[in-house]
Amino acid sequence: MEKRHQPRIHKRMKAEVHTSEGMTYSTAIDISKGGIFITTPDPLTEGENVTLSIKLDEGKTVSVKGIIRWSRPEDDENPAGMGIMFNEMSEEDKTSIKSITS
Repeated sequence: MEKRHQPRIHKRMKAEVHTSEGMTYSTAIDISKGGIFITTPDPLTEGENVTLSIKLDEGKTVSVKGIIRWSRPEDDENPAGMGIMFNEMSEEDKTSIKSITS
């Protein structure tokens, strides 16, 4: 059963994931107005808070805060990664994300 509140757009983007433990480079493979899926060989724990720097098409980088909603290991059909729900961003960054997801 689908739990998402907004449709996701399949789009590859570079992203940095910042936690209290440090920072990792990752790739986002889909995004919506409310969240993003990040591929990573070592997904973080559900409930962990993160700050993301996401590089959008037009060369702009947005900074958003979020929470890990779920994670999964790699399997035969899917890459390892984590679903992150956005919970804080500037109005400008919200507009930028809206422009690529609409």
